[in-house]
Amino acid sequence: MNGNGGQRDLAQLRRQVERLIAKVVAERGGHRFPWTYVVELHNDGERLHVHLAVPFFFDHGRLSELWGHGYVWCTDKRRRGDCTFVGAIRAAVYLSKYVDKTFASSGFGRHRYEVARGWKVSSYQVAVRDLDEGQRYAEAVFVAEPEYLWDSRSCEDWSAPPVRVLFFIPRVRDG
Repeated sequence: MNGNGGQRDLAQLRRQVERLIAKVVAERGGHRFPWTYVVELHNDGERLHVHLAVPFFFDHGRLSELWGHGYVWCTDKRRRGDCTFVGAIRAAVYLSKYVDKTFASSGFGRHRYEVARGWKVSSYQVAVRDLDEGQRYAEAVFVAEPEYLWDSRSCEDWSAPPVRVLFFIPRVRDG
């Protein structure tokens, strides 16, 4: 979603998204729901737009009316026969591309995503000697390789301490 002519003010864009979410909650009878969004900088380096994920399909025309700030695109990340969980995984992978893109290609330099209160993303913190050891530890905990991986060493202009982001798909364990 983007604004008329493209929004350039991050604080204003965040307020617009908060108002949209409040309108969707009202449309759904006041029932809160998990959501997350990622702010992306356009290729022009000035305008901002939002990628928003929710756990249900919302009518495109109605969403466009509620947003009221320009272009809206809706898509269901599930394929025929997929359960909601699969759609949520695809949405998470989709959004992570935009977090990665912003890290890799812009000086945007601000917090790039928001998550609904009460629907916090799970994270783990452990003390390890290096990123490789940390990744091995995470793979042992999740009994899997990461579905998605981003490493700050892939960014030539990264000036902060090294960072590695791993995304794992939760799996049901046997026994």
